[in-house]
Amino acid sequence: MVDGEIDLDDEAPESGKKKRKLPKLPKMPKLPKLSVKWIAIILGAITALLILAGAAWYFLGYEEAPPEEEFTEEGELLPVEIPYDFEEIYAMEPFRDISLKGPGKVKLLNVTMELEMEDTTLRDELSLSAPSLREVIIPVLKARPINEIRGADGKILLKNRLIKKINKSLTTGRIRNIYFTEFVVYFEQ
Repeated sequence: MVDGEIDLDDEAPESGKKKRKLPKLPKMPKLPKLSVKWIAIILGAITALLILAGAAWYFLGYEEAPPEEEFTEEGELLPVEIPYDFEEIYAMEPFRDISLKGPGKVKLLNVTMELEMEDTTLRDELSLSAPSLREVIIPVLKARPINEIRGADGKILLKNRLIKKINKSLTTGRIRNIYFTEFVVYFEQ
């Protein structure tokens, strides 16, 4: 038997059959050795591509999944609850040129606010009592010094005082929150 050939027959040569031989297999070419430097460069490039692909997916194509739809036992689609109902908002007429306390030049306040009602049944009472509500709100606005209402914390305190005063004057419901849609302080010359 020649070196590199494989014997396919298990029978002994005495049986009279010839042995079949396979041709030699070609030798595998040697791969060039990669240095640690090149391996680090390749791994760094793959990592950078993965990071760029993730960033592109997040900024260009990522959308949160919509909430799952819920069904009744009969298979009817349940309505989705919206956390805020715009019917529960009552827009007040703007308050213009309210004088504020403080030393120096006269400081004036222009405020527009919207009241969030706990129930829409309060809308009729707010509409009918709007002039008397203005008489409750204006003294609260005038009593605040300018340095108190300048910052965000001062506006929150003012909002809480207004909610308490307004709720005391209402009979059929309560105000849940107040939204300032305009809040401008300026100095008269």
